[in-house]
Amino acid sequence: MKRDYQPPRHDPSSEEVNFDLARMQQAIGGEKFTMPENMSREEFRVWMRENAEKCQAK
Repeated sequence: MKRDYQPPRHDPSSEEVNFDLARMQQAIGGEKFTMPENMSREEFRVWMRENAEKCQAK
């Protein structure tokens, strides 16, 4: 049995988007980090913890 009522579809293009342009420009112009390759999940977690302070926003 087919429904006669079709709910309206969500249109994400109609939503307002807010962002902090100054913060985005600072992030783009900031220091770059290269993620190491070929690490196990646990090795990657250790690496992230060791480098977390370097990656924090100032």
